[in-house]
Amino acid sequence: MNEKYHFFMLCVFCFAISLNTNAQQINTDRPDQTESTLTIPRGSVQIEAGVLFQTDNLNAIDSHDNLLPTILTRIGFGDNFELRIVNQIEQRKAFGISDLEIGAKINFVRSESSWNIAFLSHLVIPTGTSQFSNHKLGSINKIAISNNINNYIDVGANIGYNYLGKNNGDLTYSVSFAFKINNKLGFYIEPFGEIENLKTHFSNLDGGFTYLIKSNIQADISYGNALNYNSHYLSVGISWLFLKDKKE
Repeated sequence: MNEKYHFFMLCVFCFAISLNTNAQQINTDRPDQTESTLTIPRGSVQIEAGVLFQTDNLNAIDSHDNLLPTILTRIGFGDNFELRIVNQIEQRKAFGISDLEIGAKINFVRSESSWNIAFLSHLVIPTGTSQFSNHKLGSINKIAISNNINNYIDVGANIGYNYLGKNNGDLTYSVSFAFKINNKLGFYIEPFGEIENLKTHFSNLDGGFTYLIKSNIQADISYGNALNYNSHYLSVGISWLFLKDKKE
């Protein structure tokens, strides 16, 4: 898919948005690269699923790496703690399964009017198809920080370190600026990147829209483009929060 098609998809998504209001319960980690500082409620389960179509260009040759789909399952175990499981199916000429990720998010500073801080860590287990596996244990780690500037603007940032069993690992970063248009529609813009093997810097910029279908269901679409190398992606997803039944 080319960039004109990606832009067209964004326009169609925005044109279809209605302006109805709805009280929001759900808070998601997608579609941006910046993980939220918030955990989901105790006893609830949240599924965040999406597809991603990525094209890289090296030496004038396009290569495609698609996620069909990627699924993040979040399980609330406490007021500030959640279990996280990531599964995804990849397509790169052939189809396969990526390595399983199991982890947790701990929110240790939480305030509705000030800064929020959380720590996330995932263990990467080499369970994937040979073509898509790192064949070694690894870990993905992030410190997440956020602040509600006002009722319409949120700022979040992540800094992290990933080690997938080889070389020196990678430093990662992202800064997300999220804007609320109305009670259903929001958009964000975000610079993000990584320093691969603690040597090579890859810089990117993405942006997208979120749409609250119901108070516990959110759809999203996003587009990202590399700044210092040749790559771009389009992603579409949906997130669903299953709240614990209060009638016990």
